[in-house]
Amino acid sequence: MSTEETTTETTTTAADTAAAGQLAALKAERTARQASEQALADYKAEIEAANKARDDEAAVKRGEFETLYGTAKTALEESQARVAAYETAAAERAERLTKANDKALKELPAAYRKLVPAGLSPEDKAEQIRAVAALAPKVAAGGIAGAGLNGSDEPIPQACKDEAALHKRDPRFWFDTVWKPRIARTSPK
Repeated sequence: MSTEETTTETTTTAADTAAAGQLAALKAERTARQASEQALADYKAEIEAANKARDDEAAVKRGEFETLYGTAKTALEESQARVAAYETAAAERAERLTKANDKALKELPAAYRKLVPAGLSPEDKAEQIRAVAALAPKVAAGGIAGAGLNGSDEPIPQACKDEAALHKRDPRFWFDTVWKPRIARTSPK
């Protein structure tokens, strides 16, 4: 063997060994890359599965909330309809009471109308009118009223008229409700 052949053989063997080492390294790197890609694919699959499970759970909850919302909305609409019906009925009742009160107030004698204060609710006004009507003289079938409050048809003294004007009251009312009872209390029996 010549030196040339040995050198060529050694060089070839060294080149083959280096190529084989590179090939082995390349295969090892390829295997590692494939393992990394597989791990990445598995990780992505896990994330997708977790996301899908979370989305499914959220969808179920949304469905429950939508059901609850629908139930609550239905109940609210029913309640609003009942409230509207009650408000309508109350308004109609107040209107009827107001008309009846106005009619009853017109039927009272003029002096007694002042006993029903303004600004009362229809219910309170109706109660006040009933109380005043019990005090008012009853008009007979012929249309002639009897005696005034407490049966008084007595003449009203000027001092009583002055006192009634001072208190901005009707003189007949003041005489029957204040002056006459005061005289009855102070006069000896």
